[in-house]
Amino acid sequence: MSSAALEREAGVEAVSGNRRPILTLAVICVGIFLAALDQTVIVTVLPKVINDLGIPINNLDQAGWIVTAYLLGYTLALPLLGRIADIFGHRRTYVASMILFIIGSLGCALSGSDVFGVDTGLGWLLGFRVVQAVGGGAVLPIGMAMVRDLFAPRRRSFALGMIGAVAEAGGVLGPFYGVAVVNLLRGSQLNFGVGGLGLAIKDWHWIFLLNIPLSLGAIFLLLRLVPANVKSQAKVDWLGGLLLGGTLLLLTLALSQKTELPPIRLFATELFPWFAGGAILALVLFLVVERVGHDPLLPLRDFTIRGFVSANLVNLLIGAALIVAQLNLALLGNVVFTGVAGHDGAVEGGLLLLHMTAFIPLGAILGGLFSERLTYPVVAVAGLLAVAAGFWLLSGWGAASVYDPVATWLHLGLIGLGFGLLIAPTSASAINSMPRDRAGIAAATVTFARLTGMTLALPLLQAWGLVRLANLNAGLNGQAVVAAFVQIYTEEFRAAAIVAVVAILPAIFLLRRGSEAEKESALCWARRTPARRSSCCGQRT
Repeated sequence: MSSAALEREAGVEAVSGNRRPILTLAVICVGIFLAALDQTVIVTVLPKVINDLGIPINNLDQAGWIVTAYLLGYTLALPLLGRIADIFGHRRTYVASMILFIIGSLGCALSGSDVFGVDTGLGWLLGFRVVQAVGGGAVLPIGMAMVRDLFAPRRRSFALGMIGAVAEAGGVLGPFYGVAVVNLLRGSQLNFGVGGLGLAIKDWHWIFLLNIPLSLGAIFLLLRLVPANVKSQAKVDWLGGLLLGGTLLLLTLALSQKTELPPIRLFATELFPWFAGGAILALVLFLVVERVGHDPLLPLRDFTIRGFVSANLVNLLIGAALIVAQLNLALLGNVVFTGVAGHDGAVEGGLLLLHMTAFIPLGAILGGLFSERLTYPVVAVAGLLAVAAGFWLLSGWGAASVYDPVATWLHLGLIGLGFGLLIAPTSASAINSMPRDRAGIAAATVTFARLTGMTLALPLLQAWGLVRLANLNAGLNGQAVVAAFVQIYTEEFRAAAIVAVVAILPAIFLLRRGSEAEKESALCWARRTPARRSSCCGQRT
């Protein structure tokens, strides 16, 4: 794209001829909501899935991959599919992703049935969960990129806040949706044969089957409302996408390494150097490919654009803090309430987490509204301060604090509100920093950074927790064990507060507003030369 074309684009206030942008946004959000639901919908029905698929008790750890497979597939597919959308068109790729999501949902619904003699047990379910995740993972960044075509720069933060709220609401409501469907159809089973198919549809299968008509309806409306994009002449960097995904996968495996026998030590296994070395090699090859490739997935010059880089750094750090809350709150409630008369530890842990997640959609909407009136750094810093304050308050909890409804709603609500406030300003900063033909990869990279922070922090968090527990738990029993667990969780809450404070530094360098920053960043991207880097968008907005 020429610099003259970018000048015209950045100076135009109405970026699309679509006369019904709010209705179109609502249709886009349907697919995003369904994909978000399926991230967590399986959690509450997992015991039924394990029982119906006949997973033996000594292989229960494998069942955890039903959840992990979705998260991993969702994360690894993001950058590549974001770039595919930029090249082949946002509408076309969104529809293709929804079709892939439908295929994955249908495959999951057929698990446990007789499909032409194929084993449709755990391996089948895991495979189609990955297919679901690839399709579902693409609709969020593509939907964010489509916002650029629907709304003028100053209105994009509101639309991005709405998308963030819908995505978070789907994750929050997923477990409750799964329970509602299973309870409504409890014990039902539909059996019939068609040719080589012997279908056995049980109650939990319907959480996947219901995705199909809803997704088809969203596709129909989207095709009616959104005009097709012109296909770009650029090429998809398949090798770069593979190397980037391989880097993340190998690094995740490396960080999860620990000894199995006491004394438990981190990274002290024979596989650690192989995984770590493989991750470093894959990263080096990725950087080489991006440096010499004609149409790289993530051109290295992107990482000199201040608004883009700062948005990704904030999301990388806040992803690490978010997984601390998601993992530890559920475990904290479970540990404290287990054995207490009249309480179910697992249920209480989920309700404790809900105190935080229920506020994230509200924060996302407020973040979008505030970003239209204030600057992006102001809103993002306010969100990070709220997150840091909430975690610091949690770090002072004891077991008795879990029973205090005022403390749980106030402290956890503050964290959820802060997380939500960050969604719109960071997304808008990244998307507005890039020219229109890279909006998809910009949106995908921001989401990828957040999930990468979660994915990398999770194994490290679990491994460190085990080591700390081994040191604290020697010779303890009863309430002393509960106190040791609470101490570990509160120490990790304090670490999360520090991470949120550190994230304030890159947040200060987010773009200030939509239209002015967009014009300058787009022109910088087109005209960038080494000699002009000191005066381009890496320095001012």
